[in-house]
Amino acid sequence: MEKTIYSKAKIGYQILGYYQIIGGVSGILLNIYGFFTQLPVFGLVIIIPIIFFILYGFSIYCGVQCLKFEKNSLTISIYTQVFQILGISIFGIVFSYVAGLHFNINFDLSNSTLVDYKAGVSNFKLYYNQDPDVIKINFNLIAIGLVVFIDKLKSTNKSEKQTLQ
Repeated sequence: MEKTIYSKAKIGYQILGYYQIIGGVSGILLNIYGFFTQLPVFGLVIIIPIIFFILYGFSIYCGVQCLKFEKNSLTISIYTQVFQILGISIFGIVFSYVAGLHFNINFDLSNSTLVDYKAGVSNFKLYYNQDPDVIKINFNLIAIGLVVFIDKLKSTNKSEKQTLQ
């Protein structure tokens, strides 16, 4: 497989790669700690560690691919970032996934629209039967920024390739 990464894009690949690896590793460690401090675990809850290992493992994989300057690394990195943009709490189901840093704008649509902000590090939330009357949506601005960054990296690499030819 041909690896054609040009000088301007190279540092972007490295920053993105290290960010995704650190986010994935910290997410796994934080969630292992959180999971084992809530023992005993029964029922379907035992599936949750499998899900977070897959998601954070994919983030680590994307980071490694970026550091190797693989051709598909930016495409798969966009997938992992898009998955982190939206967090929801609706009909008693809560889902939120972040590998790395997050700065969220939260909208509570339960009774009236309330807006607040939260920031933090890697987290994973998957609950059911939580609070069926709560409707919340949050948007991770850092993940949105990373999608834009990755898109610009793709265009930088394409424009440098055309300039050199």
